[in-house]
Amino acid sequence: MKTEKKLKQLFQKADSQIPIRRPDHFRIPGSEDVSAPPLSEYRVSRFRLIFGLLRYMDKRAWAAYLVISLFFAAFPAYLHVRGASADDMTVFLMLSASILGSVSILVLSRLFAGGLAEIACTCFFNPRQLAAFQILALGILNLTVLAFLILFTGIRWGTGLFWLGIYTAVPFVFTAAVCLWIMRSDFFRGRSFPVLTAGLLCAGASLVFAAMPHVYQTSAAIFWGMVLAAELTALAAQIRHLFTAIDGGEILCTD
Repeated sequence: MKTEKKLKQLFQKADSQIPIRRPDHFRIPGSEDVSAPPLSEYRVSRFRLIFGLLRYMDKRAWAAYLVISLFFAAFPAYLHVRGASADDMTVFLMLSASILGSVSILVLSRLFAGGLAEIACTCFFNPRQLAAFQILALGILNLTVLAFLILFTGIRWGTGLFWLGIYTAVPFVFTAAVCLWIMRSDFFRGRSFPVLTAGLLCAGASLVFAAMPHVYQTSAAIFWGMVLAAELTALAAQIRHLFTAIDGGEILCTD
């Protein structure tokens, strides 16, 4: 009953956002033609669309994500004061990238666990818009945080920015692809715990991988490039499958 009441309130709030304009008079058979308002008047402005998408986001999940992102952005300054080495910072970058990747998918999974996507095909909202907007926002924020970490580490510890970028991108994309696959699977759909568990396992795997000295050799550049290309392909495929499932009605995102 609570879920139905909440959905009813969401419908009412969404319907109230649509401006309804009626022509001053209607056409009567046999009478003179009257002009109708242009179709553009019925369109919702881009600002109101973005505002509506922000309104229906899970604020608590996003607040937790922002706190975690700020923590990882500020922690390198503490490590610098404590005298951490360049190798320590490389491990930290790989670990933080993996955790941010899992947290991002965890935030996205809240869209499919809180009843929000039941407003599909009503007003100007649908799950595809909400998912695309959140993926875009998460991508921009993650790119900003990771770019700051890479630049800060490269400047303070004198490490090559290209290699830091590779070391950071590989665990991030791998974790995001795995967690996204877990999120969209039928068995785990609507549950946050499997995504969190997969993120922790991927973070642990990143630590194990970072402890191997030979992976940092110049000869391993081809290996890193091949792994990153394969991960990007897998992540793109997972995102495509996600939108296909949403469009096909396979994901209605109910509890």
